[in-house]
Amino acid sequence: MAALTTVGYGDVTPATTLGRIIAGLVALLGIAVIALPVGMIASAFVEEHKRRDFAITWTLLAEVPFFRQLMAPRIADLVRVLRPRFARAGDVIVRKGDEGDSMFIIASGEAEVDLGPGREPIALEPGQFFGEMALIERAPRSATVRAADECKLLELPAKDFQELMKQH
Repeated sequence: MAALTTVGYGDVTPATTLGRIIAGLVALLGIAVIALPVGMIASAFVEEHKRRDFAITWTLLAEVPFFRQLMAPRIADLVRVLRPRFARAGDVIVRKGDEGDSMFIIASGEAEVDLGPGREPIALEPGQFFGEMALIERAPRSATVRAADECKLLELPAKDFQELMKQH
């Protein structure tokens, strides 16, 4: 019991059977007194973090002109199907000519849209989006988008969007 509860390793133990039983119960009670509140605090922290992320994602999505007219329940449905995606500086997020299969919203970081030779890249900042045409038509990508620095993106797959459109 001493080793199990990590209050010692049997160096000093009660001499009587009753003493051992009481010491074991006290050790287990000590774990319960610490473990239960820690578990409750951790659970509350996780829930608060989820609520905060939901609110931030909601705000980002509601600012996209494509979704601005949606009612709250529909935006909540969209928030549920968004997938986080991360890109390091220099990573290609979408490549010109690839199938347009999802839209991206930049949650943090910056990206650049490369429209081709001789054209200046367009900088995208947090809150901006790209690939929205993939939600409407499955046309090939019209530009390459590369992460300018570390980016956290919210990806809305076209198939999930189409499924929500069918449901509502």
